[in-house]
Amino acid sequence: MAEPVLNPGIAELVEGSAVEILYKSLLAAFSEAAEYTLPDMTGAPYIVDGVVNEGAINAAVANYESITRRNSAYAQAKSVISSLTDSGFGSGGGGYTGNFLLKTGDSMSGALMAKFGFDAGVEGNTMLSLGLIDNGDGTARKVVTITGELHLGGTGLYLNNFQAIEYLNNILKFKTASSYLFDGDINVTNTSKLTIGLLELSNNGIRFDGREFYHTQNANLQTIDWSMKDGTVAGDLTVNGDTDMTGELITHGNVTHKIGNLTKFAISTSGATLNGNLNITTGGIQFDGQNAFYIKNAQQVSLSAPGYNLLFGEGANYITLMGDVHDQTTAYTLITKLGAAYFPMGLRASHNKSVELLQTYANGVIFSKNIKLYDADGPALICTDGTTLDLCGEYYYTESGNRLHTTKKVSLSYALSNSYYTPLNSTAVSLMVGTTADFIEVDSIL
Repeated sequence: MAEPVLNPGIAELVEGSAVEILYKSLLAAFSEAAEYTLPDMTGAPYIVDGVVNEGAINAAVANYESITRRNSAYAQAKSVISSLTDSGFGSGGGGYTGNFLLKTGDSMSGALMAKFGFDAGVEGNTMLSLGLIDNGDGTARKVVTITGELHLGGTGLYLNNFQAIEYLNNILKFKTASSYLFDGDINVTNTSKLTIGLLELSNNGIRFDGREFYHTQNANLQTIDWSMKDGTVAGDLTVNGDTDMTGELITHGNVTHKIGNLTKFAISTSGATLNGNLNITTGGIQFDGQNAFYIKNAQQVSLSAPGYNLLFGEGANYITLMGDVHDQTTAYTLITKLGAAYFPMGLRASHNKSVELLQTYANGVIFSKNIKLYDADGPALICTDGTTLDLCGEYYYTESGNRLHTTKKVSLSYALSNSYYTPLNSTAVSLMVGTTADFIEVDSIL
């Protein structure tokens, strides 16, 4: 007889698998049953006075074989059942009282658990399936698939322990604890309507509490009046009739006002344009809240620039006076429209922003520099020190064919007289006449 060889499949058992678990259970049970040994049959009652009692020996062997067979059978049954069920033999530790389901069909009285997938159906066709669908990114979705019709009782459908759908007394009710969210289209047939509280939707339109909703098909008519609180127009707004605004008008773009096809007033980024007359009967024009051009009273119109400098004729070719310019009291005409000038409070004049050359005062006129006669090259009256009056003139002559000129002057001043005829008891003043000319001649004037 050949020696026993260990089955190579034992080394290939997958740890944790059902076969591996059952193999270890049976091995432990058989090993436990094999630990029993036959009793010692070398003495009584098996051999008495040298005589073998075969009946006693056979009875002992039969009892040994019966016990080991029953222990092995019990251990094998316990191992198989323990590997197939989570509960084992229960807390009682006695015999297993459950039943196996027959392969050909059977019923069960306990709970059915299939935590790693489940398929069920009829006539070889799967109608209910529990499993996973791969998302393609390393994750999977847990899915229950029903192929065929799903019939629910009157209690309807519960979602997360909440009764979402109920069918009772021929009425299908959709229930919600807070709000409805429809991710898709809701279709209502031509012969049906959808009612949400006081809101009614049908092929005849939309009504709330019996009042019709207005929309594109029935509100976009010339016979419909419209009233609203706030409105936003994304496109153009055309008004054929009058517009009455009792509030503020605000625009953020250009403004154009036409009469007929002629633009009379326009506002753009470059400013405001008026094509026509601006008739102001009261008030006027303000700058920063200050009157600039306004009707002051029935006889006066004011042109001013509070806080600014008022410029006339900037960029103009010239300014033409169409009327006389008066002082504030209107008692004096300062400049007439024809050019006459009158300065009742005095006059000051200079040239090229230099010192004042001319000014008036209470008793006359003051000339701070030269008084030229005829032209800028003509004779001049000069008073350089405030006491001497000089009369200067240019003398032109020809010398060696060249035209030359020289400046000569006559000075008039007053000084203490040293005349022989001066009275001894008084001060006499003489008129001093001087000249830079070579001689003094007296010529008669014809």
